[in-house]
Amino acid sequence: MKKLRTSILALLCLSLFDPAEIHADLSDFKDDVEDTKEQSEEERRDEKDDEIQNSGSYEDGEDGEGSIVARIVLEILQFIWVVNNTTTTYGAYPYSPSGYIKWAEPVPGWEEHYRTNGYRDQWFALDAQGVYLENLGFGSWLTFRGHLYRFFGPYFDTWTITDGSDVFYGYRLGGSFSLFQSDPFSLSVFLQYDAWRGILNEDGLHFGGEIRSFPARPIGIQYRAGIQIFDGFNVIESDAQLGLIFERIEVFGGYRWWGITNSAGELTVSYAGPMAGIRLHF
Repeated sequence: MKKLRTSILALLCLSLFDPAEIHADLSDFKDDVEDTKEQSEEERRDEKDDEIQNSGSYEDGEDGEGSIVARIVLEILQFIWVVNNTTTTYGAYPYSPSGYIKWAEPVPGWEEHYRTNGYRDQWFALDAQGVYLENLGFGSWLTFRGHLYRFFGPYFDTWTITDGSDVFYGYRLGGSFSLFQSDPFSLSVFLQYDAWRGILNEDGLHFGGEIRSFPARPIGIQYRAGIQIFDGFNVIESDAQLGLIFERIEVFGGYRWWGITNSAGELTVSYAGPMAGIRLHF
């Protein structure tokens, strides 16, 4: 009787985690990617035919006044970037007692003063996430990023997702570059080499932008949008996170969305789901 009860409980546990019940199937994901690549190939053939039939050239005139305004705006933006990013230093972690993102003050010896008070030219963060993407499966995601010096630094990701039978994993290696920094709002861009392995073997690039915000203790906000570029298809990516920061530790949750497009930019299929994790600021 005891063995019978044990067998029944085991069957119930297996049924709860059946991949079919959680709508996860990486083989369908592979088929979706292959179908999108075929569509892209057809689009390229059609575009080539159109170019042959409608070949021609034209020249645009230059707008002198517009060109001058554009140069003035560019110079202003360059000035703002230099003032903001080359003089930025960091506290120990967001909402640290001495403050986090600190700009230079117009006084002699400001760098020595900030270092004496514990400010640095670097910041780093390490994330460990659990993630679920509907129709793909459950998995884990690790991210390491930061600034080696004030306005640039590494940006690495690695992940593994499984539907219970197949495995999809990959990694990204690259860096980020700051455009503007402050506690309420920081904006940066990133570029990464992007590798998919397991059920699919693809190599490409991932680039986009990221917003980080620490508007009021203990809230942390992060939003990242990018595009993964592969041969024959692209993946538009978006993820939003909301966290609570306790000194160096941040507990966060969020939502990630992937949309596969063909070479013409048409969305063919999408995958989305929640995430939750913990982040260490150092």
